Amino acid sequence: MEPGGEVRCSLLTPHGVGAIAVLRLTGAHAWDLARRVVAPHQSLPAVPEPDRVHFVSITDQQGLVDDVLLAARPDTQCPNVCVDLCCHGGRRVIERLLICLTDRGAIMQAAEPVSPSWQASVVRGIDAALAQAQTQRAALFLLAQRARLVAAFEEVLARIDRGEDSEARSELQALLATAPGAHWLIQPAQIALVGATNVGKSSLLNRLGGRDGAIVVDRSGTTRDWVTIDTAFHGVPVTLIDTAGQRRSTDALEREAMTMGVSRAASADVLVWVVDASRPETAQRGTLDLPRAVNLVVINKMDLVGGEAARRALGPLGERALGVSARTGAGMDALQEAVLRELGVVSDAGTDAQPTVFDRSLRTRLSRLLRTAEHGPVLDRADFVEALIGKSG
Repeated sequence: MEPGGEVRCSLLTPHGVGAIAVLRLTGAHAWDLARRVVAPHQSLPAVPEPDRVHFVSITDQQGLVDDVLLAARPDTQCPNVCVDLCCHGGRRVIERLLICLTDRGAIMQAAEPVSPSWQASVVRGIDAALAQAQTQRAALFLLAQRARLVAAFEEVLARIDRGEDSEARSELQALLATAPGAHWLIQPAQIALVGATNVGKSSLLNRLGGRDGAIVVDRSGTTRDWVTIDTAFHGVPVTLIDTAGQRRSTDALEREAMTMGVSRAASADVLVWVVDASRPETAQRGTLDLPRAVNLVVINKMDLVGGEAARRALGPLGERALGVSARTGAGMDALQEAVLRELGVVSDAGTDAQPTVFDRSLRTRLSRLLRTAEHGPVLDRADFVEALIGKSG
């Protein structure tokens, strides 16, 4: 390899066993080396395309090492390319991948940031979130943020350096206004289903979750404790919670189950009140001891007679209620989109590539900085950098 053509390899995630690990190749020939470790029956383009993710297999003489997500991005500090490999986090997998890469000329080094400290801090936060990503949409979103969020912050700094204070403030305000609910791509939201007994909450849970996680029988009081299913709505991870049905009962065990369900629902991010379309006279029973105001009202079993009667029984709430059928699947997509709207997340992944401050702590620091700067003459560069690093306040 010609002088200056070294490819450096580093492990970005902590040492030890984990669900996911991230390896980084850096150097002018990093992409060429990545192409050489891909399985013979697969291929990568001759020139890397920024923000494109490839799902490929890495092989050595023993056979398959691992299936990895591989993506390239420009190195903002020099005319090099960074190639990140996201693999399984078992020790043996990491060891074999490192051997495979070093056998082809990569030089191992500690993961020392070569970027300015604020850039390294932002990228480390994105990489830490990437290691926890539960859906493909979340992973693609975070990979796009690596380059675009850093570039957006660089633009704010450039305006500060040019003395364009008003423009810098506007850039930062616009950046904070993008997708305020994007953190739900990283942290699954808790969605609680509440209502009277036997309205079909468990059937709705199973339909939304895509599998049978709750027992369903035609008898009141079947759910004695809350049941959870982890799933995703339009690529956004969520945890669905089925709580014990609300009704008057003399059964001590059932009363305790209802109390626990109410307590669990109180901490949910979205509260969905489920009503039985076939029993409009029971529409109000699900309001017993609800922990807080509901976010959404769902009339289940709309495939049966009585849906419109249930809407009337609900009064003003019935006007905005969603009609669904857990049995047929009707209305499920509309319900998922309604939940995402409550979370402030768009169902269309087409907007995910725009720079977005998805980290709640970082959003808080930058918002505080803007509020503080309202009383000062200019947006201070040092304060902005400290907010990015996490030293402010």
